[in-house]
Amino acid sequence: MEDYFSIDDILSSEPRIYATFHVQAHQLAHLDPAGAAAVWSSNKQSSAEDRLDLPSGHRLALPFWLADSLAQRGVAALELPRCFATGARHALRADARAVRLQTRCPAFYALGLRIAKLVRDSRLSEALVRAFADRCWGIVDSAVFAGARGVAALEGLEEKERKLFFAAHGLDIALRRWKERRIDRIGMAHGVLGKRCREEGPGSPVTPSTSKQRLQ
Repeated sequence: MEDYFSIDDILSSEPRIYATFHVQAHQLAHLDPAGAAAVWSSNKQSSAEDRLDLPSGHRLALPFWLADSLAQRGVAALELPRCFATGARHALRADARAVRLQTRCPAFYALGLRIAKLVRDSRLSEALVRAFADRCWGIVDSAVFAGARGVAALEGLEEKERKLFFAAHGLDIALRRWKERRIDRIGMAHGVLGKRCREEGPGSPVTPSTSKQRLQ
């Protein structure tokens, strides 16, 4: 885990991915009791102590944080999840905006980048960056201009994209409110200026400098 206190890192560490053990994993049979028991029961030479271990070559779905730790220790090899495989990358390259990433992996970018770093797959990193670049302006456009339809767009967005959506939506609201306050202030200033001109009479000269002094 890159940052112990980061919610994003915690969420990206939860998805399960398959790992294959290179060695007999000591005291780890509890991770897959049924699978380990089936393997050891077919091995007549296995001992009672062996049955507490996961056998070498055993394939098991593990949370990424555990699979990552085992892979870095050389205990197991990770399998690339289907959502990051070649077929999935082709779909992103063809039209990234049409892919519903939420259904593939809620933390698609965060998990993908961590896997790419672990397995040293620069092409995967490039594919993820390109996909986000292709999708981000459409997300911002939905957040700012789509109105109620923008909410429907959230259904296909993964976690980082949702944060982008709400950030853009919040900035748009803040900008609109700022413009409304500015218009109100200009309207109030014109009202005060007109009132003072009426009070001082038609003979009073009004110039930009005197108007500024009167408003102050």
